[in-house]
Amino acid sequence: MSAEKVLSEKLVLEKTKVLSLGDVLRLDMWGEGLTDISLVAKLPRLEVLALAANNVSSLKPLQGCRMLQELYLRKNKVANLREVMALRALPALSVLWLRDNPCAQHPYYREFVLHCCPGLRQLDGVEVTAEERKAAGKRMTTKTLDEILGRATSAEAVSSPRPKKTTGTGRIDCAKASDTAPSSTPAGTPDGTAIIEERSASGGTVLFTTVAAQRAMLLSIVSLLAELTVESLELLQREVHERIEKQKEKLTKYSQENSL
Repeated sequence: MSAEKVLSEKLVLEKTKVLSLGDVLRLDMWGEGLTDISLVAKLPRLEVLALAANNVSSLKPLQGCRMLQELYLRKNKVANLREVMALRALPALSVLWLRDNPCAQHPYYREFVLHCCPGLRQLDGVEVTAEERKAAGKRMTTKTLDEILGRATSAEAVSSPRPKKTTGTGRIDCAKASDTAPSSTPAGTPDGTAIIEERSASGGTVLFTTVAAQRAMLLSIVSLLAELTVESLELLQREVHERIEKQKEKLTKYSQENSL
């Protein structure tokens, strides 16, 4: 079992090159293997926090970051959806990434996050529309909230009869398979937004994201590049290369299937 890695004052000051914790506005700790981020409670002016690819399981330390606007937590170990309730204390939060955490497998994941964070403009790279927010509000009944707060774990979510909203690869299923959400087709969305498709190798469900969502994700990534160390950039480069190779393999399989 690996030892816990704690976010320390020394590490923060080395990364940000500032004189004190009170001066930290942006903090990038991508891929540091952190398990304990309690120190963020001592960063009162923090506006952007990048913690992707760590081992964070609790969001409670973030409650004191009242000025936080953007939070990137992709690929961590947040298993309990109830942890999202800690984000209710962040009035300025407008961009949130929680994809590729166990809690994101919960059938009511997106609705519950929007319930807890009414000011969000973007969740997991997808813009939050007024229609989605309204639909989420209708689904978050007292009974549903009680159920979530009583069993909001990834293990229980797997046994739920409702479909999952994320795939095993971490991609977002924008269709959401919801009985109340508006349907989308490969041809486009009601507002004419283009769609990017990808078929599974087995010929199963079509997963897709909008061009707008792709652009939002790209801009979010690019905005953080200036904050990354050489080591972090090299890690990112390797992961991007691996992703490209996997995508090429999928495209090759898809082409072969269509040629049969």
